[in-house]
Order: sequence, then structure tokens, then C-alpha cells
Amino acid sequence: MQNAMELAPLFLEVDLGEVSAILEQSHWLGIRMSNLLNAFTMPLETPDINIVDHIRGIAEESERTHKNLRMEINSEKDVEKKVFTANRLLPLVWTNIFRNATQYAGSNPLVTVDISLYKQNFEIRITNNGPGISPEKREMLFIRDSNSGIDERGMGLYLSRVILGSQGGSIELFDGPETQFIIRIPFTYEIEE
Repeated sequence: MQNAMELAPLFLEVDLGEVSAILEQSHWLGIRMSNLLNAFTMPLETPDINIVDHIRGIAEESERTHKNLRMEINSEKDVEKKVFTANRLLPLVWTNIFRNATQYAGSNPLVTVDISLYKQNFEIRITNNGPGISPEKREMLFIRDSNSGIDERGMGLYLSRVILGSQGGSIELFDGPETQFIIRIPFTYEIEE
């Protein structure tokens, strides 16, 4: 594909950057559609999930998918003792947030995921090294079809909120200079040692 793109300007009057951007968008759309279709073939719920392993697996996949993305996963000691039941669409929440970081956090995005316990919930703080989100866009972030410029057509974060809500969880944007989402998901029980 790279050779064809290099030859295209010799035979056609095209902007190589524009063609490259369109091809890249098509590629990522194909990956997203494949992930969505895979989600619908999974069981409705998967019980007894370790949240650290769950998020780490999606983070590793995201690093392979997005060439410059770096991920750091941190968790408190007691987090590993709790399990939960995952909705089959939950991986789409993490994928959406990680993908948004690759689009808006600059050329070398770093996403840090800190997992702790808060009351009867896992608390997942996802922070990226981007410039932050303007106050005008913050207001529209979770509204369907808001086209806030954070995720295309304003659907990703809206759907993330719906998916988390269906699981008894929540998502909010931390009000600070950096982009940080705070997600809470109830855990089911503690593993006996």
C-alpha cells in the first residue's frame, strides 16, 4: 500500500497527505467495526472478571493498534482481590477512551490508568498527556450527537456513559487542566484467600 501511495502523485493530481488520512481513517473504522461485531458474539455478561487483567488486555491491544500510544496501568494492592461481572460492551468504553487519546493527545500520547477502590466500586482514573479539553467542549462531552470534536459525531463518550450506566457504573470528566476521566464500576465480591 505504501508503494502505491508513493506512486500516486506521479500519475494523479492528488494530495498524498489527504489520501493517507482517508486510508488511515478507513483502516481504523474497519478495526472499530470488527471490534463491535466481536462484542455482539460474546456472552451478554462475563462473571468473575479481574479488572486489572481486563483493562490491561485492551490497553495492550490499543498499543498494537495505535503506533505511538504508550499505556501505563497501575493498581492498588486490594484491587486484585475483587471481581466483577463485565457487560459484553464494556471493552468498547476503554477502546473509545484510548482511541480518543491517540487523536487528541499529540504525536506521542501517554495514557495512565490508575485503578483503586472507592466504597463498593472500582475507581478507574484514565489520564492522558494531551492539552486538556476546553470548557466549551466539556459541557457537550457526553451528549449524543454533540460533535464536540472529542470523538467523531459525539457518540463514543455518550455510548460509554450508557454502557457504564447499564452496569451500575458511571463516567465523568475530572475538572482540571489535564484530560482525566473517572469511571466507577461496582465490584461483585471479594475473592477469599
